[in-house]
Amino acid sequence: MCIRDRYMGEYFKIVNRPHYDYDFEDLMKYCDTNHPRIKELIQKYGNPYELIKDQDNSQQKSQSTQKQSVVNLKFIAGSGPLVGKDPIKKKFPESTTIGWLKNFSSKTFKIPQSKVVLLYHTEPKDPFIELEEDMKDFLFYGIRNNGEIVVDESVLVKD
Repeated sequence: MCIRDRYMGEYFKIVNRPHYDYDFEDLMKYCDTNHPRIKELIQKYGNPYELIKDQDNSQQKSQSTQKQSVVNLKFIAGSGPLVGKDPIKKKFPESTTIGWLKNFSSKTFKIPQSKVVLLYHTEPKDPFIELEEDMKDFLFYGIRNNGEIVVDESVLVKD
């Protein structure tokens, strides 16, 4: 355990605040009365909690961007009982696998999973890409927000 954690940790326990949310002036007042050398060390080496505060803020930002890594997709029935019906819009995390997407499509469009064929494109002028590899995720195929997936039924049964 380093000195910083030992002396400043008790300050954070006393004020009942986390290390990334504190008042620096209040900390200096506390150090003047209880740990006078800490103020000298902070002046010489800098405030170690400023660096930690910045790291915590960047971690919170990266967590918020992880929450935003959701892909909106529009599913269109290419065959099956839902042909001609309105497209189905659904949100998925970027880490979703194609196998899971085929399972979802099978249940939603009432097509046997062994016969489900998924064709993806981002814009109407782009060519369709067949999503074949069940263990690959959205990032492998470059599936982005507002893409379209046509759910079709294969004539050939895959082994």
